[in-house]
Amino acid sequence: MRFTKELSINAPPDKVFAYVSDISRHPEWAAHKLKIEPAATGSVGVGAKFSSVGHQMGMDSRDEVTVTEHSPAQRFSYEARSKEGLFRHVIELRPQEAGTRVAKSMEVLEASLMTKLMTPLIMFMAPGVLSGDLKRIKQRVEQ
Repeated sequence: MRFTKELSINAPPDKVFAYVSDISRHPEWAAHKLKIEPAATGSVGVGAKFSSVGHQMGMDSRDEVTVTEHSPAQRFSYEARSKEGLFRHVIELRPQEAGTRVAKSMEVLEASLMTKLMTPLIMFMAPGVLSGDLKRIKQRVEQ
């Protein structure tokens, strides 16, 4: 399963990238309650690890988050592993006249039995969650 949504943001790609690649700021725009902490000190780059606790659909989910791509002003991706499975999140940036076209996607790489059983609900909810995330990113970056 892979879901993608896009939105234009009135800001240059480097400003958008600086915001979305700052994982400590993800709770500002995530659709669900989220707490995230670095697993070690250092800069955010490929291989950087974080611990997160998210609350969605009435459950807490503890994830190990690993940055998998860090291409300034172009692409940022990370994978989150939990008991529910392995999920890849990708944010792609393309310059356009008035700013940046941002695509945000989520892909299920490995799914637990519970995640497989919830597939119809995930398919229904994921596009709206991605759209909401993009709207909140836009609001934060443009203010």
